[in-house]
Order: sequence, then structure tokens, then C-alpha cells
Amino acid sequence: MKIKNRTDKNGEIEDLKRRLLDAEETLRAIQRGEVDALVVNTGKGEQVFTLQGADQAYRLVMEQMSEGVVTLSPEGVILYCNQRFADLTKTRLEKVISSNIYNYIQSQAHDTLHQMMGQDGRAEMDLVVADSSTVPVYLAVRRLSINEMAIISVIVTDLTEQKKKDQIISLKDEFIGMVSHELRTPLTVIMGAIYTVIAPRVPKQDKRQLLKDALASTEELANIVENLLELSRAQSNRLDITKEVMDMRQAAREVVSKLSKRIDKRRLIVEMTGLPKLTADPLRIKRILYNLAENAMKYSPEGCAVTVFARADHDEIVVGVKDHGIGISPQDQAKLFKPFERLDMSPQIKGIGLGLIVAERLVQAHGGRIWVESAPGKGSTFYFTLPLGSAAGGQASFK
Repeated sequence: MKIKNRTDKNGEIEDLKRRLLDAEETLRAIQRGEVDALVVNTGKGEQVFTLQGADQAYRLVMEQMSEGVVTLSPEGVILYCNQRFADLTKTRLEKVISSNIYNYIQSQAHDTLHQMMGQDGRAEMDLVVADSSTVPVYLAVRRLSINEMAIISVIVTDLTEQKKKDQIISLKDEFIGMVSHELRTPLTVIMGAIYTVIAPRVPKQDKRQLLKDALASTEELANIVENLLELSRAQSNRLDITKEVMDMRQAAREVVSKLSKRIDKRRLIVEMTGLPKLTADPLRIKRILYNLAENAMKYSPEGCAVTVFARADHDEIVVGVKDHGIGISPQDQAKLFKPFERLDMSPQIKGIGLGLIVAERLVQAHGGRIWVESAPGKGSTFYFTLPLGSAAGGQASFK
């Protein structure tokens, strides 16, 4: 036991000797001017901090920063950068260092960057990354002088999330404006019709037509509100689908009958025979059909028919809504299923561009898919599929 204690003490003495030798060597280096140092009173006596250690701490801080940090020569050569900047450019760290900062900035911003490197400055610009995409960034550039050598320090802040927030705010403002306008239109018709109806000496026939106009506008208003609610449910994962056995042909007929009362100068035709029953949410299927048929009628010339058809295909039903309108270019087809997109901004075309995106969300909630086949001048046909499924009803939440 005594031997073990003696051995432990000998080990501690040797370790203390090594530490003293290291400290003496550091002090001699400081005395010779080989290492800069600070002597700090820590409350537990004076403690020596070498600038070599401070440099290590500085680099550690730089590496942990959420911003990109770059040190440049006056010519733009990258002398140092942290891992965050390398990640922003999607380039290996060792490849970034010794390359030129201009390689990572869009050419149209080179003059701005050159000017900032000459006199300090701040600006937004796009960072070019390895896959040829761009990242919006905010650059803060400052000139420094170290040992009479000019060095340029650059802090790079990723603005991607900020840009997304700004875009969301812009979309919300645009959305509020569009909804306010679209809600005002049917409300104006309803209020005008009611005020006229209750006025004295209005012929009975005129009252009847005014009430029909008010009813049509009420249905239009209800459709806008219901589409907004459906989209809100889908976006917040609260879209509950209540399934039951239903007849697609009967659902289509009900939708056509309802729409025909609103739009007198266009014909709606249902072509469905021999379809099997399917299990789906009847209210949501009618909304899909309503949105697609209403959209087709809006963009169809007066007197042209819109056809709603369907066929069984193995384990699913394929439903189509065909119009003879102006058609859609391949470029515009990519915009169709985005909220608040309207390809024709003519004032006579009503709506806020919600019908197609709501139809898409409801089709997807049923496990189906939706697409369009169209060409300019040749009309459009919107298709969607629904799985036939089992005959059992029930309630399912789709997210």
C-alpha cells in the first residue's frame, strides 16, 4: 500500500515538473519577444494569456458563427473562411480557401463588391453556389490593416429565411386585397338586389329576377368562403375526409344542375355510364367537380359546351372536365395548382385562383392525382383519379 502511494506521488511530482518546464519555456519566449502575451489579474493571482491562445479562441468563435466569415486580400483572394461560408457555397472548405471571392458573386454585382472592398460597405446580393443556384445574402465589408498589410474582412449573412418571411407578408397583403375585392362583388349584387326589392312600386317580375341574381351571388360568395376554409384545413392538416359509398354520376348531375342556374349562356353535359360505386367523401367530390366545372365555364366562350365525363380504369375512376376555351401553354400549366394564380387577369373573369389548388388538395386527400392536358387554342381537359377502394364507409383524417 505504501509502495502504491509513493508511486502516485512520484507521478504527480513528474507531472508538476513538466508543467513548470512548460511555463518556464513560455515565460522565456515572452521575454525574448517570440510570443505576445497579456498578464491578467483573475482574482486568484496573475495569469498569463498568450496571443497564440487568443487566436485559437478567435478561430473557434469564427467557426461557431451562424454567419459566413471571410478574410480577403485586396485582390479578392480568400485567405481564410469559416465552415459556414463553405456550406453556403456548397463547396469544400479547402477548395474555397485560395479561390477568389468574385467566383461566388453574380457578375452583375462585381462592381458593387469592388467598390465596397475599396472603402467598406454593406449590400445585398446573390451568392453563387456550386450547383449554379443562388443564395440571397447580406455582405458587410471592412478594410483592416495588420502588420502594415491590407486585409479585407467580410461577414456574410444568409437572407433566405428573411426573404421567405417577406414573401409571405407580401402574399398575405395581396391575398387580403384579392379576397376583399372578390367578396365585395357578390355582396354588392346581394345588397343592391335586396334594397331594390324592398323599394315601393317595383314590378313583381323584376323582383323575381333580382332575387335570382341575389341567390346566384350568395352561392358565389358561399363557394369562395368554402374554398378558403378547405384550403385552410388542408394547410393546417385538419382536412377530415368522411367516406361513404357514393355514385359519381349522381354527384356530377347535382353539380351541373347547381352551376347551370348560375351561368345561363354555357352548356354543361354529363357523360357517365356503367360506373361502379366508389367510396369517397360526397361533399368533397362535389366540390372538386364544382371547382373544375366552374373554372372551365369561366374560360369557355359563350355557347360552348363543357363536358364532365368519367370511366373506370382497373382499380380507380378517372374523371375529366373538358372545355373548348383558349387553352393553356406548357409554361402556364406549371402555375395552375398554385394558390391565387389566375392566368387570365381580365376583369370579366371572376375568382381568386383558389378552385384548382383546393381541388388538388381534396383529390390528394382521397389518394388520387390531378393533371391537365391542354394546348393554346385547343381547349383544356382537367383529369383526376379516385381509387375505388372498399365498400366500407368511415372517417379518415388525411394529412
